[in-house]
Amino acid sequence: MILARLARALRNQNWLAVFLEFIIVIAGVVIGFQITAWSEARSSSTQTTIFYQRLAEDLLTEAASRTARIAYLEQAQQYGEGAMNALLAGEPTDSQLIIDLYQASQTWDYSPQRSTYDELLNAGIANAIPDVNIRRELANIYLNLDNSALTISEQTAYRNNIRRFMPHRLQAAVRSECGDIWAFDDRSRVFITLPETCDLTFSPEQLMEMDESMAAYPELVTDLSRQLADLETKLATLRYHIPVIEAFAGELLEAAP
Repeated sequence: MILARLARALRNQNWLAVFLEFIIVIAGVVIGFQITAWSEARSSSTQTTIFYQRLAEDLLTEAASRTARIAYLEQAQQYGEGAMNALLAGEPTDSQLIIDLYQASQTWDYSPQRSTYDELLNAGIANAIPDVNIRRELANIYLNLDNSALTISEQTAYRNNIRRFMPHRLQAAVRSECGDIWAFDDRSRVFITLPETCDLTFSPEQLMEMDESMAAYPELVTDLSRQLADLETKLATLRYHIPVIEAFAGELLEAAP
């Protein structure tokens, strides 16, 4: 329609009409570019908001995961301290000592909650997260979480040795009656707890069998001491990062466009 009018104006040498038609065409092109740019900016802003929210959710999940692991390892630590006190006091082997020795070796595997961050890295994080300061802080946080995973995932000799020396049927009894309690939240995330107490009684024959096993494990006290120190280190590492990641999750939600 515009081209037809423009051609007719040119044939008739109606230069005012030609000028007006050119103005209309140029204005249409400019408006089209502006609408496209506005649409792209709005889409980018919406995408950034979604990623900020997802990153914040991941970080809050990380904090919840660490809090749950703290409770788990504190319970293992309590069992270990009970065993250590009994061993150092030279108390006779009883059911509680067997329970304490085994439960002190319990562990819960760990890996950082970084699915959204990995997705951003693979897709090009600069496009989704335009703020360079936020990208830098994210990189530092996940670097620290990855480093902490090395500490949290480390295993001492005690865990392997107590399972090697303790008679299998005694281990199986503790696992069956007082082992990990698994639960899933509404997003299918796993949370594990250890029971605070264990109502389990071993027979005199089984206690004697345990005495023989402990006699064959001369490093029991020193290995248990190392295990308790390791638990303290893991707990400190887990606690240290929680306020940092919770604070940054709040910053992400506030910064969402």
